[in-house]
Amino acid sequence: MVQLNVLKFSNFYYNHYFIFLSSLVSLFSFTFSSSSVSSSYSSLSYDPLSSSSSSLSSSLTSSSSNGWNLSTTINPNCDDYQSCTRLTSKPDVIYTQSSDAKNSIHFITSTLGGFPGLLITRTESPEALKINWDSLLGDCKGSFDFSVLPQDSIGILLLSFFDFDHKDIHWTLGNNSHANCDSSKCSFNYNADSIEKNEIISIGLNIANVQSSFKDFPHLQFTPSSMHIDLEMFNLDKSRIGPQAGGIKLLIVTSGKIFTEKLDQSIDDEHSPGIFTKRSFIFSKQNSTSSTSYIQWKPIAYKSKERVMSKTLAIDSSTLTQTDLPKFNLPLYCFYQQSTVDLSVNLLNVSFIEDSDSSDQKIDLIAWTLVFGLNSPAEDKLSLFIQLMIFVGVGLSLIVMFISLTYVAIKKWQKSRAQRESGLINEVFLDY
Repeated sequence: MVQLNVLKFSNFYYNHYFIFLSSLVSLFSFTFSSSSVSSSYSSLSYDPLSSSSSSLSSSLTSSSSNGWNLSTTINPNCDDYQSCTRLTSKPDVIYTQSSDAKNSIHFITSTLGGFPGLLITRTESPEALKINWDSLLGDCKGSFDFSVLPQDSIGILLLSFFDFDHKDIHWTLGNNSHANCDSSKCSFNYNADSIEKNEIISIGLNIANVQSSFKDFPHLQFTPSSMHIDLEMFNLDKSRIGPQAGGIKLLIVTSGKIFTEKLDQSIDDEHSPGIFTKRSFIFSKQNSTSSTSYIQWKPIAYKSKERVMSKTLAIDSSTLTQTDLPKFNLPLYCFYQQSTVDLSVNLLNVSFIEDSDSSDQKIDLIAWTLVFGLNSPAEDKLSLFIQLMIFVGVGLSLIVMFISLTYVAIKKWQKSRAQRESGLINEVFLDY
């Protein structure tokens, strides 16, 4: 009977031991697969091409090991048109193409026309677009030469910043009129100077050929078919913020007229501490179940370069209201005049609200980020740090359980052995 009990307990022990080993193998596989995905982002080759400073059109080209080639050109084929080369102010059209063997995603950004405009579209062709500058600066007809007709698209027109008079805003392309591109991303910014009271605006733009997250809080995820916008406003008068203030006005131009609003729960980890929601507008075409484009942000802005939760502003954003597309940005306006019949233009108002009763008359910095792009927004993923914390926590628990089971098994085995030996000794004495 004692031997039978020991055998049953041994089976119980070995079953839990194998469960423990299987759990460890699963955890190691989970962590290794996550690390492999992260490492693949950093294993891309770097081969930038130098650009000529004497030309109004310059190119930066990079190649990627993931199949998508990223190429950026400033003022593409401007040198072929006297209408472009004779402009008093150098144009700032940045064209980035992300392409594989069959498809291309085209990114066009500029302040040509007086207002910042951003555009993303897709074509089933690896060929780059060409710009007819005579048309772009004239009647818009045939401004963009695509080898095939573009499919889905989304554009953003930054219409108003805190009711600034646009006559007082002069936009310049930062970093000496160059884009900072390597094999995995392109980043550049447009700056507004000569604003009254020394108030400054900077628009940082980021494009990547792999799914990425922005380096600063709130680390929004953006995909190869989307663009990350980081808006920074410096030395703002405090009267410019609040529910009744002008805030920021955006025009969202899409190739799909149907939109739905989503308020999703967000993972609260070290990527976005204290932020539990994301707001999105998802656009689609009539009688279609798949989304064509989106815009997304988290309802928080930061008041310091460190971007910590103790220095934040709440965001009050409106719903979308239909409007018309003005000719305030030439590339954006001409593209939609030429390419899209089923056009939707919506206005979005964003206000910034401060909870504290500070007596300061100036706000040194307001930083707000958003993402827009084609298809659907990227899903939140647990960061590698959180994955490691889960692995350590569960792993330690399993180790403690293993040691406890081993200890209990040994104690029970020792006790049963002592009982058997005692019984044998008693039997020997009884025989005598």
